[in-house]
Amino acid sequence: MKNLLYILTLTLTLNSCKSYINTNKTNYTQEEMIEPKSSLAKTIETWSPEQIYEFKQKYIFSSITIISKTDTLKNGEWKDYYKSGKLKTHGILRRNEAIGNWKYYYQNGQLEQEGFWKNDKQNGIWKYYYQNGQLEAEGLWDNDKQNGIWKYYYQNAQLKAEGLWDNDKQNGIWQYYSENNKKKDVYFYNNHITKMTCWDDDGNKIKCKW
Repeated sequence: MKNLLYILTLTLTLNSCKSYINTNKTNYTQEEMIEPKSSLAKTIETWSPEQIYEFKQKYIFSSITIISKTDTLKNGEWKDYYKSGKLKTHGILRRNEAIGNWKYYYQNGQLEQEGFWKNDKQNGIWKYYYQNGQLEAEGLWDNDKQNGIWKYYYQNAQLKAEGLWDNDKQNGIWQYYSENNKKKDVYFYNNHITKMTCWDDDGNKIKCKW
């Protein structure tokens, strides 16, 4: 039934069946999707992690849906990997556009950042992490632009800074804290600093040093 859509699923553990892929092709037709007898075909389950990585980098998918005989669009679950074979990116694609919640990982497997995509643009609350797992920053994206109150942290979880983003521009009062908790208020207007106020450990105003 040539008119049926073929779905090819790549996994690192193929225990019950063998899948054959023509690795010289980048734009498959339905007839070329699986070629068990081709001399150019390779068996995925015999590949090393490096070969699997190279395949995924070249053909992009961990799973793909063939929309027509000549056109391949990325749909469904997406996974990207480091050369070590460890997961790098995980999310959902719909007709080549990122949608829903996505997660990005450091090479040590620790979560690097996570957030929501809508119409291939960052939207909603995003969170960013240090390699030790501690929260580094969090705030709102609105159609690929930073908006609202954002907070930034030191690796010990102490607050580092917080302030308002307005369509990708810093505005209003931003509060900065040193690691010994000295406070500095910085006044922004359209990304430009207009004023700074600083305090010492006892709460007395002092001359600011940027």
